[in-house]
Amino acid sequence: MVWLRMPGLPLEYWDREVVLAIAARAARLAKVDVCTKSLARGAFARVCIEFDLTEPLVLGCLVGSSEEVVDFFQEFVYEGIAIYCFRCGVVGHRINECACSKPLELVGV
Repeated sequence: MVWLRMPGLPLEYWDREVVLAIAARAARLAKVDVCTKSLARGAFARVCIEFDLTEPLVLGCLVGSSEEVVDFFQEFVYEGIAIYCFRCGVVGHRINECACSKPLELVGV
């Protein structure tokens, strides 16, 4: 389990269901940060997630008001993960040690 931050999330998206839907693109949700739940913090939304260390991390997702309209790209920041490959998205090695040739893919919401 790890805390996932969504920095710069626009205030109009600070709705519990919307925050959970965006965070669910990264991994399975465990719990919502108290400040995020009460909307007390505006710098970033924060949720606790569970994810498989053998699977690539999701760097963010496209967020839109409909499938045809993309409003912005929401970055995901994983707290406490020090060794991470920005090429394949897997935890445990760095890009200069990566043997994978497949680049990371963006996902939409």
